[in-house]
Amino acid sequence: MGLPYEILSFPEDDYVTPSKIESALKGDKSLTLVAMVHCETSSGVVNPVEEIGKIIKTVNPGIAFLLNGSIQ
Repeated sequence: MGLPYEILSFPEDDYVTPSKIESALKGDKSLTLVAMVHCETSSGVVNPVEEIGKIIKTVNPGIAFLLNGSIQ
């Protein structure tokens, strides 16, 4: 679709680093969506989605947060 995007990759056996998400959001004010996987079934990592959600709303309350995965 030609939409600009940025991918932040993390090892499959480690969780998403909230400070890296915060830096990316502060560094690019044009971002409108953050998407992430909550629980990757192949590794069992549970990402800190509540903390990341708070960061998103603090840095830019207008950003949508798309969460994929099961919450236990």
